[in-house]
Amino acid sequence: MQNRYQSLALVIILLWAAAGVAEHALAVTFMEFPIPTAASGPASITQGPDGAMWFIEQNVNQIGRITSAGVITEFPVPNVGGSPGLSGITAGPDGALWFTDPPPTGSGASPLPA
Repeated sequence: MQNRYQSLALVIILLWAAAGVAEHALAVTFMEFPIPTAASGPASITQGPDGAMWFIEQNVNQIGRITSAGVITEFPVPNVGGSPGLSGITAGPDGALWFTDPPPTGSGASPLPA
């Protein structure tokens, strides 16, 4: 009988702990920040070596950078192929951000701005 009460007490404690964890899990919040260039087509986001999040703006051939404080900076990418359409970005092991561009360019690297 005593084992039954110990098991019941353990179950109650575990349920109470799980409820506390679930309560905190539901308290997640997020913030939205407007991108300065309207209809820029933001896509493909990656964390840069500087800790900021970097993304492409595929409709206007720009790369965007957003800090954890929500400060957005945009960097134009030369339009060699004649039509906008960046399609991806990632941080490379060399400390540069690598992005893909439609042919004839194909890809490019961008060192972090000073």
